[in-house]
Amino acid sequence: MRAPRYGTLTLRAVDWARVAYMDETHTAASYWICGMVVHVDHVLSAQAVLQGVAEKAAANYEMPKVPELHGYELFSREGSFKGMPPRVCVGIYADALDALVEAEPVIILRGVDRQKVRMQNPHRLAWRYAIESVDELGGEGPTQVVADEHAETEQALRGDIRSYITDGTGGWKPRTIKNVLPGLKFVNSRENSLLQAADLVAYLHQRRFNVPAESDARSQSAREMLWTKLAPFVRAERIWTPPY
Repeated sequence: MRAPRYGTLTLRAVDWARVAYMDETHTAASYWICGMVVHVDHVLSAQAVLQGVAEKAAANYEMPKVPELHGYELFSREGSFKGMPPRVCVGIYADALDALVEAEPVIILRGVDRQKVRMQNPHRLAWRYAIESVDELGGEGPTQVVADEHAETEQALRGDIRSYITDGTGGWKPRTIKNVLPGLKFVNSRENSLLQAADLVAYLHQRRFNVPAESDARSQSAREMLWTKLAPFVRAERIWTPPY
């Protein structure tokens, strides 16, 4: 079996059974971490098909370069997709999600209420809950965590995972992490199509959570159509609101 690649990193497949791709999404009201767990046997094929979706979009619509697939840009027709017809952007989004679900991911969505955790770092707090759920629900065997680059918190998150393994996660319902490996990897999402897929999942969930109904009926219909592709694979979808 070939070893999966994460940007410029090549790691031995024998070291893990699964890979958890982590990405964040947030508004002023809530902060979410999406953990998307994929069995190592599906990583290479999923990466290839997702990359193919982006390359096809670039070729079909004469884009200057192969786009990075971002949920906000596709849904709002911004960035690389600015000015494209809505049906085109929805079609690209749908193709990418179809490619993702072929890998049968375990999707974890854990959030915190930003208005009520002002004295704590919302990224680290949501991260803790997401890692707990990845460890509990992602499947047995070693899980390698791969996250998008986030310079402000990378060092802290590395330390957090080591602490979760040795000392537990703390909080009112502490858990000692057993399945997640301590060697957290940060890579540029442009170099990793499964991280881009995690962004697509995270944004779609955040949009549904914060916007009960789109102002345009077609956007609402498209959003719910996209979500139906993911819903069967969601194993955790919770936000923590402290009781104070």
